[in-house]
Amino acid sequence: MKNIILLNLALVCCFVSFVGGKYYSDLQTESELEKVVNWNTKQIHSLGIVAATDSYNAEVMIQILNLIEGRDIKPPVRETISEMITSDESIEDDDVPHTFEQVAKDQREVDQSIRAFGSANLFQAETLENILDKLQGGNYLQ
Repeated sequence: MKNIILLNLALVCCFVSFVGGKYYSDLQTESELEKVVNWNTKQIHSLGIVAATDSYNAEVMIQILNLIEGRDIKPPVRETISEMITSDESIEDDDVPHTFEQVAKDQREVDQSIRAFGSANLFQAETLENILDKLQGGNYLQ
């Protein structure tokens, strides 16, 4: 009888240890996922700042071409970008689920953004080549 009680006590202790360990592990995973998702949110925000800067630079190049070609120019507004860069506002998204699926989604978004910048840089290079061509009297691109 004493052995049965000890065996049952051992089984209960094993079960409680397993459930407690699983609960603790889930808490740790949630905490780590929250850190990753918040960091991804910050990276995506930073990519937004880079996109705004990239767009501003493209607009400056268009205005340079306009000036070279004798058209009216409209200086782009830089203020918004400066505010985005110098902002001390906390960047965390509590509306986003803290899951592995969200991490994968965020990483895909970061990858797509980086590829978009590469594409935009090619268009800016083409604009710069056109500017250089105009400045050299049409001899650069031949």
